[in-house]
Amino acid sequence: MSASVTVQVFSKAPQLGRVKSRLARTVGEARALALYKKMLACVASNVAHFQNTVAGAQHDAVPAMVEVWVSGAAEEPYLDALIRRYGFDRFAQSAHVDLGERIIYSVGSVVEKKCSVIIVGGDSVAADGAYLHEAYGALRAGRDLVLGPAYDGGYILIGLSERFLRRSAAQWMTLFRGIPWGEDQVMIKTLLAAQRIKAHTYLLDTCFDVDVEEDLVHFSDVL
Repeated sequence: MSASVTVQVFSKAPQLGRVKSRLARTVGEARALALYKKMLACVASNVAHFQNTVAGAQHDAVPAMVEVWVSGAAEEPYLDALIRRYGFDRFAQSAHVDLGERIIYSVGSVVEKKCSVIIVGGDSVAADGAYLHEAYGALRAGRDLVLGPAYDGGYILIGLSERFLRRSAAQWMTLFRGIPWGEDQVMIKTLLAAQRIKAHTYLLDTCFDVDVEEDLVHFSDVL
């Protein structure tokens, strides 16, 4: 029996000068790296909690699977220790490939498992257990697509149902092509793409994410 949902965490290898570049401009590369490691730890804890509570709520179901897709270094001690601690699966991906194509590849890898997929970033601190459960609940209730909007115009979470993934690869792949990643039009472009393919979409609450120093005030309790 396969898992009913796979959570994929997209992360960069936490290395000095290679993470949170906008944040590093004002706080420095060393602090930006330290903060990113805290974000990774927070996201890992949130996802593990979700995984465990899904297993507990569905006694006859296989627990949710968690995959960490890492771009950058092939090995990184801090991140690898987190992955081992929680028993997640680790996959490598190229940092030189468009984000949309990386998502298509990772999602495509689970289609044959006949499960839904939820994707969060390694810095998506706002995607706590309740947020993940709401996304999962919407997918189980029949929504094709779930989006967790960010105030900067992007999103911190995207979920696709198992039924939607099986319906047409050409359709769901369009959600990740022609998107201006890193800009303030990501969310609206994704919604327009969803509208064109008539994807039944559910929107979670809009959240802050951490891109610049001013964003840190919203996460003082965890960072």
